[in-house]
Amino acid sequence: GNKPLDSGPRLRCAELGEDLKELIRREMVRSETLTEDDIKFFKRFIQLTEDGTVILTVDRSLVTQTELVLLYLMGRKLAHIAGLVDSPAARLRDIAEALSLPATTVSPRLANCVRYGEVKRGAAGYEIAIGGILSLKHRLQRLVEPTREEGVSV
Repeated sequence: GNKPLDSGPRLRCAELGEDLKELIRREMVRSETLTEDDIKFFKRFIQLTEDGTVILTVDRSLVTQTELVLLYLMGRKLAHIAGLVDSPAARLRDIAEALSLPATTVSPRLANCVRYGEVKRGAAGYEIAIGGILSLKHRLQRLVEPTREEGVSV
């Protein structure tokens, strides 16, 4: 008669699948929440007042206008998490005003950030997305001095 197929290899594939699932989750899945590392990284570039005003401490000549926009939105997110503002989102006019840039300059940069998944646009305005946080960290890494361990000993 008909013999059932050997389930051995199938079982091994299922086990491998579980191992891969675990590996991917451990190594590649990023939580939407900020980490302590994120806060330590961004405090080099952003300060907050007690009323939630975002102050960018970065030398503006070293960053692009897009990076300024993302930094401001990062500051809003941090201010919101700290309970200093009601929403992490900001309107175009408020972003432009905070950065002392014309809205006509900020608008196309925001549109690109939305297109690339770095910023989410909602009813309350624009909010930095996890993709924007990771992208911004990567972009600004060039401004961070290497630590003693990373640096070359003289």
